[in-house]
Amino acid sequence: MKLFYPEIFDEFVCTGSQCSDNCCMTDWDIEIDEDTYGFYKKLDNDIGRKFVNSVTEDEGVKYLVHCDGKCPMLNEKGLCSVQLAYGEENISDICREHPRFYEWFGDYKEAGVGLACEEAVRMYLSDDEPVRFFTKEIDEEPDDLEFDPQLLETMLFARTAFIDLLQNREYSLHDRLVNVLSASAEIQYALDEEDTEEIKAIAQELSHPEIIAERVESLKKALPEKPLENVENMLLYLERLDFIGDILPQQIKDASRFVKKLSAPLKAQTSGEYEKLAVYFVYR
Repeated sequence: MKLFYPEIFDEFVCTGSQCSDNCCMTDWDIEIDEDTYGFYKKLDNDIGRKFVNSVTEDEGVKYLVHCDGKCPMLNEKGLCSVQLAYGEENISDICREHPRFYEWFGDYKEAGVGLACEEAVRMYLSDDEPVRFFTKEIDEEPDDLEFDPQLLETMLFARTAFIDLLQNREYSLHDRLVNVLSASAEIQYALDEEDTEEIKAIAQELSHPEIIAERVESLKKALPEKPLENVENMLLYLERLDFIGDILPQQIKDASRFVKKLSAPLKAQTSGEYEKLAVYFVYR
């Protein structure tokens, strides 16, 4: 099977107890796969009994229930007693894999690391270089879920064109985003009509400088002259209304502050952070 993945996938390592937003201390009930449950049920010791006694079942799915906001298997140092005793290969699938994600298409598989994790965010955004993707062969049986091979090939072609443009720093970030979003809308119409040739044609246009410039000019004509000013005025009007309760007025004030920040230059444009976030969402 062929695996496609970004560079961070091979480099990511969980920081465990050093994490300020530790997954093991978020009061989640963690789904436990049958193999992991069976392994600990066979253990005749304190760890096995504690693990099994901490598991509950709901509609046929087993969960490890957190106690006082944290996983019951954490030791006094905030480390996983299960992993310390029996290794990473014997913790539950979700504990071992999070925040990694996977998609399967027959003998083709994609992987990545989700930005729900602070260490993944740090690794992903601290490097100013463009995101690099790799392909390698892995020893895994093909998946048997049904999919349309031609459509997959077409959408992967379009996605590659999107990512190539998003990481082409000859254009401003604004112009890159405008073209990707505009092409996305056009591709959605073609996708609704199942027109794979049209999808490829739209994607190919993203490598043509004259078409990129045309899309930007077209957007300028379609937008009001001062779009942020219009939003600020609308929020200012909403602030003057009478409300029952304090939640909505505060949300409107927060939105106003956010919009005013947008009027200032975006510092992250120079560091490539917005570019990397755009690539992440397109890939995901």
